[in-house]
Amino acid sequence: MQLNKILKLQPILFAIYFVIFLYNENLDELIFADLLLPFAVIIPIVLLFSIVIGLIIKNDTKSILSSSFFTILFFVYIPLHNVLYEFQIGRHVILLLIFFICSLIVIFFFIKSKKNFDKLLQISYVIVLVLIIFNISEISFYSNISSITMNENLIQSFSINKQDYRDVYHIILDEHAGTDALQQYYNYNNSKFDNSLRNMGFFIPEKSLSNYLSTYLAIPSILNMDYIEQEFDPQEKESNILVDKMVRNNVVTKIFEENGYQIIYSYNEYNLKPTNNSAHELCNTSIGSTQFMTFILDNTPIFIVQSLIEQGNYSPFVQNRLCVFNELPFLDEEFLGPIFVHAHVLLPHYPFIFSSDGSINPYQTQMTRDEFDSLYLSQLMYTDSLVLELVEKLLAKEPQPIILIQSDHVDRQEETDNSNGYSFSNFAAYYFPNVELKTNDYPLLTPVNSFRILFNNNFGTNYDLLENKMYVIEDNKFKDVTTTLISNNTFNKID
Repeated sequence: MQLNKILKLQPILFAIYFVIFLYNENLDELIFADLLLPFAVIIPIVLLFSIVIGLIIKNDTKSILSSSFFTILFFVYIPLHNVLYEFQIGRHVILLLIFFICSLIVIFFFIKSKKNFDKLLQISYVIVLVLIIFNISEISFYSNISSITMNENLIQSFSINKQDYRDVYHIILDEHAGTDALQQYYNYNNSKFDNSLRNMGFFIPEKSLSNYLSTYLAIPSILNMDYIEQEFDPQEKESNILVDKMVRNNVVTKIFEENGYQIIYSYNEYNLKPTNNSAHELCNTSIGSTQFMTFILDNTPIFIVQSLIEQGNYSPFVQNRLCVFNELPFLDEEFLGPIFVHAHVLLPHYPFIFSSDGSINPYQTQMTRDEFDSLYLSQLMYTDSLVLELVEKLLAKEPQPIILIQSDHVDRQEETDNSNGYSFSNFAAYYFPNVELKTNDYPLLTPVNSFRILFNNNFGTNYDLLENKMYVIEDNKFKDVTTTLISNNTFNKID
């Protein structure tokens, strides 16, 4: 009797497995609390569904297997569709019909069959338990994986008086291309944005290049003021988790903390946090609380129903992106003492939410390359207008803050061609009050040196600048393409 009660949990266990599996696959972007909402929603629904099936199919074993079958079908449909779609055979109209027919056949078979399915039920129960235990073990293993040791030798005390400390704003504009690249590859002249910043006192280097072609490499390199040395496979969970730990336990944040600064940061979908302290996190609105739940539902047939009812909307993204620009001008009023603000904004990065005038674009998931370029440029224009408004507000403060604006990388449409400099041409602008940076001193800047320059010029540190290098990943190893890029016609003026 007790065994039968336990076996009735099988449909719920299958639902738990699929949730845990998706959590495990995206472990580097999630926290444990993200599991609570999916469990709270999905488990009661599966339980209710199982009860209904039990009322239709009076046999306990058959009803449990039928409920489990439908639960599995619910979670595997979209992944199977995505695989078949690659072969042009995964249209929903056809696939749904096939699944419906198969479901009828299975249910009819269970109802009419005279066979005893107790053994099948027990075997499937053991299988789902093993799958759950395996994923929980893997989650536990990766969650406790050792991080790369912080270079404690880079932590220096500031040599200026504490009363002279200024607030520091680090604004990352994800995928913002440099002005040269925008001109050459988009035929768009963005010099007006550059000149507006220069007129406000910003230093914009003549040449600015990314060190890497992805956020997951650029951010830890920037915040640790060094290159990433270990092998990295972007498809491997371990690599991404190590990167996440490198960001949470980084040198720049540690330096500011050791010198009495409070750390404030903004939330985005990447969930790359520069500290484990969530007390001063900004903009973790609905996009953060429901992100994993939305991801799960997008991998089920509910996605199809939602697509038919509505075309989707950008509301959570709008709220998140604009929150950063609305919150930053008032942080100095909220926090006493000097603050270091790390604001990683996913603009002009996809999804392309905003038109150049700030109006919201229609929701879309598929586009041609020309449409992509046009929407990217339009969102970049609006991003630049937001940046200029924010900078004006920040510079109106007394004392004026230190501001570092840079992109981590740009749209990687040409990354397979190492001789093409587009993918490395990023944006950077430095505002150091009472400090004049000269182009002759910094003819080429890459993000790995950003904070070395910032600390040396504003806090009296003596960091050596690293040699500027650019890397791509080949066979899970970093390949230095610096010489190739510098010799390229686009960047042949770099010394």
